[in-house]
Amino acid sequence: MAAGAADPGASTLTIGVRADDARPASIETIQEWMETARAGDEIHYCSDFIPRRAAGPRHVRALYDRGLVEIYGRRIDGVWHYIARRTRARDFVWIDELATIAPATAAQLDAERLLEALRLAADRGQPCPANALLGRALGLGSGDRVSYLFKLLRRQGAIQVEPIAEEPKRRVTIVATGQSTGVHMERQAG
Repeated sequence: MAAGAADPGASTLTIGVRADDARPASIETIQEWMETARAGDEIHYCSDFIPRRAAGPRHVRALYDRGLVEIYGRRIDGVWHYIARRTRARDFVWIDELATIAPATAAQLDAERLLEALRLAADRGQPCPANALLGRALGLGSGDRVSYLFKLLRRQGAIQVEPIAEEPKRRVTIVATGQSTGVHMERQAG
C-alpha cells in the first residue's frame, strides 16, 4: 500500500506498520520493499519507540551501515515515526547470491559474528555461553557449528580459551582487547 504522487518518477512512502500498531515492520516487509524501492522511496518501519531486540529495525540499521538507506524520524500527529529512504536502486545483495560465497568466506563471516558475541560477553563480564545457546542466538544452528568456529578463531589467534573449574567451564579471552568472559556470579561469591 504505497502512497505516491501521480508522477511515475516521484518517490513513494510505503507504510510498513499501521499507525495503531506499535510493532515494528518485519524483516520480510522491509526486504519486499527493498526489492522494488527506487532511490528516494521511503518506508515507515516503526512508530513511537524501537524495541531493543526488534529484528526489522536492526535490519534497517544494517542497510544504513551499507549505505543503502538513510534513516530519520518525524513526528506525525504527536507520535514519532521512524522512516528509511532508499539511497541507491538495485544495489542489494540477494539471498540467491549468498549461495555463491565460498564456504571459507561464509565460515569467516560466522566466526566474526561469534567473535562479536564473545566481545559483548567479555565487555559485560558475563560468562561464555554454551555452544548450543550461542548457535541459537546467532542463527548458526547447532553447537557443532559453534565448536568449529571456536577452533577457527583459536587458529587465527583471535581468542584464547582457558578451561576453568567453575561453570561455564571455560574462560574466553579476546586477544585484541585482552578482555575475558567471566564466571557465573553465584560461583564468584562462593
